[in-house]
Amino acid sequence: MTPERAIESFAKQIDRLVGDGFSGVVLLARGSDVVLQRAAGESDRGLHAQNTLDTVFGLASMNKMFTAVAVAQLVEQGKLGYADPVGRHLKGWLPEDLAARVTVEQLLTHTSGLGDYLPEIESDPKLRSARTLAAYRDLIRRSKVEGKPEDGLRYSNTGYVVLGALIEAITGRDYFDFVRSEIYAPAGMTRTDSWCRDEIVEGRAVGYIPPDEAEAMGLGRGWRSNRAFEGTRGTSAGGGMSTAGDLLRFARALVGGKLVKRETLATLLKPRVPFLPGSHYAYGFVVRDGAGPRTFGHSGGFPGVAGEMRVYGDGDWTLVVLSNVSDGAGEAVGAWDELVRRLAP
Repeated sequence: MTPERAIESFAKQIDRLVGDGFSGVVLLARGSDVVLQRAAGESDRGLHAQNTLDTVFGLASMNKMFTAVAVAQLVEQGKLGYADPVGRHLKGWLPEDLAARVTVEQLLTHTSGLGDYLPEIESDPKLRSARTLAAYRDLIRRSKVEGKPEDGLRYSNTGYVVLGALIEAITGRDYFDFVRSEIYAPAGMTRTDSWCRDEIVEGRAVGYIPPDEAEAMGLGRGWRSNRAFEGTRGTSAGGGMSTAGDLLRFARALVGGKLVKRETLATLLKPRVPFLPGSHYAYGFVVRDGAGPRTFGHSGGFPGVAGEMRVYGDGDWTLVVLSNVSDGAGEAVGAWDELVRRLAP
């Protein structure tokens, strides 16, 4: 079957999936050319506003890719090394003993043993209203390490906040401004940022928690928005927003050498620590190196947020799925991934 016939046939399957309650956007591109994309569901159930191809969705942990690329840019400039201990560049964020032995590489690969700051947001009004990374410093300074790097991956959002603070300390710039000017702008990503919750952003989707999940979380019956769980602003660990088109632009800029050198990208994507079955965590990217073409990218999940970006081979194909419903991307990712693996060399 030719690629054209395969895509045509598969489009019908996707349309059935979209018609079966999917809420979000799916995009498939070959190189820079979008060959298939769909938008479905409501971006705001209260207003009955529909998702479109330009809708802005939450990214959750997909932001970690941007933070890792920012770190790699500083390594290219000779301002930072992956083996550097955090304390060489950043003071006051970690206890001195941890700052002296936790390395940049360990933060990037989730092997530092640091934990997760997210549960603290729900009960701390100061953190819920945080607009800067500095607001998390006192919390993170109380961090303790459980386990050793050789114990393997212990997923750490806290570690990626420290990476953001490291970027600020080295550059003297606000983290959000740095990624905006050094990653989003050169990639042509005009609809990507870590906007605050009270900012008006045209086409921003509201995140929704399905009835069964909401009831399990003690929120009552029926659909619930995720506003009760969101902080005012995201961090360098997650919480930003983007569109499917912008994530394609990010992927193309990355493989095209616009953000880092090709040899730097190879370092970023080198498999480091076993992660999910058939995959490894690299530096801020998940690399799937099982059957079929290698893929790299990252997923994101949070109440009312689900998404994933996968780049196949050397950038021959790119798959982006974004949803404003918890776990709403899984079926679409699996189905589209099956198609790409049939088409990709």
